[in-house]
Amino acid sequence: MNQVFEDYVGAVLERIHQVPVDQQRVIGTLFKAPNRLRQKPDFYWQKEGKSFVADAKYKPFFSWHAIEDETDQTGSPFFNVADVRQLICYGLMASPETDNVELQIFYPFIGDGPLPASVSKATFTGAQLVAIPIRVTQTHLGENLLPHSLHTHYVLR
Repeated sequence: MNQVFEDYVGAVLERIHQVPVDQQRVIGTLFKAPNRLRQKPDFYWQKEGKSFVADAKYKPFFSWHAIEDETDQTGSPFFNVADVRQLICYGLMASPETDNVELQIFYPFIGDGPLPASVSKATFTGAQLVAIPIRVTQTHLGENLLPHSLHTHYVLR
């Protein structure tokens, strides 16, 4: 499901921003030669002189409503620390001028209610990190999955 979610987010980004969005592009390395440890964010694009670095995480974002607190009511972390570190590193590689880069993390939002607003926080580098919900709906496989004319070719169980 991770790859399906990532591909979906990539398609959405290209459609919304109307610019090419690179997926898994090497934007830097953690070390100099010989063992470089290449860094490849899920998404990288530039628009209007600004760099955007994003990652899709197919896991819960613990609370879309805990904007001011570091934890939600159950004590779960608001942002995953490793995810934040990863995006900050990507951002510094994409642009040392932190006011010229935006960091984004896309999480699935499962539910029938209204889609929560994005959550934005300033990192210690000055770059903005934005958590963005992407609605994911559960669809049951069934007869309406394929056009009726194809039902004779495929047996759906």
